[in-house]
Amino acid sequence: MTHYFIELFAWLLGFFFAGACIGCLLRRLFGGEQLETAGAPSTFMNREVAAPDPAPVVVPPVAVAAPVAPVPRMPRMDRPRGIATARDGKPDDLLRISGVGPRNEKILHSLGYFHFDQIAAWTPENVAWVDDHLKFNGRIDREEWINQARLLANGEEAEFTRLYGSGGEGAKETGLRTVRGPQERAAPVPVPAPVPLAAPVEDEAPGTMKRPKGLAAARDGKPDNLQRISGVGPKNESVLQSLGFFHFDQIAAWTAAEVSWVDDHLKFNGRIKREEWIRQARLLAEGKEAEFTKLYGTGGLKNRKGDTLSGSRTRKP
Repeated sequence: MTHYFIELFAWLLGFFFAGACIGCLLRRLFGGEQLETAGAPSTFMNREVAAPDPAPVVVPPVAVAAPVAPVPRMPRMDRPRGIATARDGKPDDLLRISGVGPRNEKILHSLGYFHFDQIAAWTPENVAWVDDHLKFNGRIDREEWINQARLLANGEEAEFTRLYGSGGEGAKETGLRTVRGPQERAAPVPVPAPVPLAAPVEDEAPGTMKRPKGLAAARDGKPDNLQRISGVGPKNESVLQSLGFFHFDQIAAWTAAEVSWVDDHLKFNGRIKREEWIRQARLLAEGKEAEFTKLYGTGGLKNRKGDTLSGSRTRKP
């Protein structure tokens, strides 16, 4: 019985080997097609088709901003204050300043500049304003108007003649005299800035206060008689002088803000405006005695002897 199992096993083993050999032979003859895998190139009709190249990415050029030129800084300008008319009706001969001719003298008068000491007191900001306003293109500095005006204002004729000759070349509107010698210049002469008879500044905010500019001392050591202003007595005159106010034209030039400052500082409670100090001072500064007398009498109050006393006088109707 055992030999039947052995024989069956032999037959099965033989069929297995035979099948394996036949399978190997068929695989060699009819090899299977490879499966397409992900990422392999696609084929059509056994022909490899190349994938199209991706479109190039176009990056727009970045515009480079042009360098910004620095904005030129304009010099600070400040209009010099003028006066309503020449002091005592006698303007200085501005034609003596080399560079000032008849036409320029008239323009300066129209702006309120009649005297050497006014021009001598101009600051660099004032010079910049006048130079720009009159389109002088720097001639005020170039022709040294300030130094010429200082010397003439102080009566230093010898020094003026040494540096500028007799002056007056500007009257011919021709070539202008420059300073003689290698950079010779007179030492700056301190000149007290005149206080002009300017109209009140209209664009000042209501209630604004500003201290008026005063002088260190009266011009030529001769203060005006401020007691002629109705409302100014010996005490007020002394206080005003202590603040640097010695002359009628100083008070006449006070703006509304400056009147507010003085009125508040001296606790006047509006009397400067009420008693018309500014108008009185302007008439006295301009020498208009007839008009002053017509409106205010002789000024101040008088005692029985006829002496002027302190106190205020209201304007006549």
